[in-house]
Amino acid sequence: KHIAFVAQDDSLQVTATPREAIYFSAKLRLPRSTPEKNLERLVIRMLDELGLNHCADTMVGGALIKGISGGERKRTSVGVELVVKPAMVFLDEPTSGLDSYSAVQLCQVLKKVANAGSSVLFTIHQPASEIFNSFDRMILMNKGRVMFQGPVGDVPNYFGERGFPNPPNYNPADWVMVSVV
Repeated sequence: KHIAFVAQDDSLQVTATPREAIYFSAKLRLPRSTPEKNLERLVIRMLDELGLNHCADTMVGGALIKGISGGERKRTSVGVELVVKPAMVFLDEPTSGLDSYSAVQLCQVLKKVANAGSSVLFTIHQPASEIFNSFDRMILMNKGRVMFQGPVGDVPNYFGERGFPNPPNYNPADWVMVSVV
């Protein structure tokens, strides 16, 4: 109940809709005493907050069934986990396979989750500048060792002080990958 995990590859039922997937998760994971009206309100709120209203009744789809987009699938997977209002949400490569717009949209949703009081922790490789700059804190690892841990805004100064100054208008995430690692 306290920790939610969203895997890189979702395990959503291909014939379910986002509405059904989120409802099913809520029905299974919330107390049996939760009134049906509360479940319905929760599902409606989740769909709204995740930006899934327009596709709420479209099948998730898969290899053989046309369905919602990759970004919509990922947000549905997040919604399936958020129904329990976890204290911590851990996501494995949530932007993997998404186009830049969908990746930014997903990170905006995760920022809302963090601002609502949950801790959000996820792995990511070379995020776009807009995504990188939306992070509060980060842990940068190389070969299993911590290279940096702290506020994202400190990254350029930290590496600059160590002989790797970030060029102007260059994404610090890309610069660290190219220069330091």
